[in-house]
Amino acid sequence: MSNLRVGTLSNIAGTGSPDIVGGELCRARFNLNGIGTIAANDSFNVSSFLDNGLGDYTANWQVAFPNGSYSFGFGGQDSSTMSIMCGKIGVSPSANAFRFATANASLNPADVLIATATTFGDKP
Repeated sequence: MSNLRVGTLSNIAGTGSPDIVGGELCRARFNLNGIGTIAANDSFNVSSFLDNGLGDYTANWQVAFPNGSYSFGFGGQDSSTMSIMCGKIGVSPSANAFRFATANASLNPADVLIATATTFGDKP
């Protein structure tokens, strides 16, 4: 058996992600505190967040995607109840940003303690 141990995996030039079968790596991710003054607990390839109102946020990508046809997965957590997170209805993802909504167990818009997302798409 062989082992591959590396500290950093990058392209030959050392300037970004390596070309792996179609370049399909996680291109952006975040863990957002959505209560009060919103702030990233952790993020990758996110330049900023906008608070558009109750349970309505926008993540702005630091390095844009080639288009808005990327895939995403969500998670959410609140301190006392179940939370739901989805893409904002009527707003398509763009190459530069992604707008999303959070709701409580009654499906009412609500700010949540933690909102997470990962996005996968073509290499920029």
